[in-house]
Amino acid sequence: MWGTIDDHEFVVLSIFQGFCTEASKCLIDFAFNTLDLHRITAYHLLRNPASGRVMEKIGMTKEGILRQDTRRWGKYEDLVAYGILAADQQTKISNEILLAIRYLISSLVS
Repeated sequence: MWGTIDDHEFVVLSIFQGFCTEASKCLIDFAFNTLDLHRITAYHLLRNPASGRVMEKIGMTKEGILRQDTRRWGKYEDLVAYGILAADQQTKISNEILLAIRYLISSLVS
């Protein structure tokens, strides 16, 4: 999801079970190179360190823990926050992959 708060662009990327590292890299690249975003923030449940490893593999930096920030399955859970800035982003993908991502997103939105 992306939008603006007080004229600042933002994107929130939720990585749930089933997302792979390569797909996440493509989303990050699309967000920075096509949407021209400045920053991406992602969260995962503290008890799910595998999602944190995906975030680290795609170049995100661990920024902190939000204690009992969300309620899941009737229980408050801690979230781990990660972030990446456009300046941090190193990965480049081909124009063909970007076109495929644009097509996928447009078909999901319509």
